[in-house]
Amino acid sequence: MIINQECNLASDFIKAMGAAHSTSDNGVVVVSISVQQGRWKLPRAYYIKLNCDARWCKDSSSVTVGIVARGDQEDYKWAFFKQFKSVTNAFATKALANREGLQFAWVNKFSAVEIESDCKEIVRVLNGEIRTPMEVEVVVEDILYLTRYWEVKFQYVRRAINNVAHCVAQWDHRGGGGDGS
Repeated sequence: MIINQECNLASDFIKAMGAAHSTSDNGVVVVSISVQQGRWKLPRAYYIKLNCDARWCKDSSSVTVGIVARGDQEDYKWAFFKQFKSVTNAFATKALANREGLQFAWVNKFSAVEIESDCKEIVRVLNGEIRTPMEVEVVVEDILYLTRYWEVKFQYVRRAINNVAHCVAQWDHRGGGGDGS
């Protein structure tokens, strides 16, 4: 039931994009929203929390990443999705989602970030617990480069907690358009 409520919540705030959104030069749609806390835990004081997820379409090798961000105040949120072409595997989608979230944080000058993902393996790779698979080395290097000068914590969460980001990543399948705009 909570998962359905979160999907409906994601659907509701994505509908708001028609009235209150902006598109950056690279086609990322960013919407400023206010939604209920749900099952997420607020980040620590002065941190931004990013929930990242991705949807991979094996047939077309395309990926949509979904990012939901919030600060340590309940009404401080953004959500966006972005598409990529020619992605060869599902694991790479999770790495791309984390990189896009970090780039969002970097552009917005957030210096302390908690990133949550429902992919245990990518969290373990980014925390240096296991070796980086060759197919995502370049993306992981990008992520680690971005984390050199600011505080970033990578955390695993269950899908139920990451579900709003999951729903945002699914947006293009619900008639939201093919390019994230």
